[in-house]
Amino acid sequence: MLIINQYGLINYLRLYENYHANMKLNDKDKSIRDTRVGYPFKELHIYAMDVEMGQMSEIEHKHVPYVVILIKALEKFKEKYNRNPNDNQLEKKEFKEIILSMKKFNDEENFNEALYHVYDVTNSYLEVKILI
Repeated sequence: MLIINQYGLINYLRLYENYHANMKLNDKDKSIRDTRVGYPFKELHIYAMDVEMGQMSEIEHKHVPYVVILIKALEKFKEKYNRNPNDNQLEKKEFKEIILSMKKFNDEENFNEALYHVYDVTNSYLEVKILI
């Protein structure tokens, strides 16, 4: 529907669409994620390393993005093994223990999110070779 009004030299035009589509996504569509946390871009890595979690208040600590937590835990893992964790259960368990060791309080939802998204770091298909 198109509505055109004119008041002297002032005109306005409005376009209305009566159709509204609701789309339900499949579960397959939701599960495809690629955050590149295992191989973060330079600016994200610098930002994550600049976050001082030891000097934060309780509220600040509870609001650190889970991506930052994953990158910091990944760096601790790399210090020990010099590589990203593999997809096997032992290394995932050790990586999760690193994340839990960074946790200060029991009710930190961001750490639970980080544990839920450990798969983003252990994905082998995300191996990207960056040419500089």
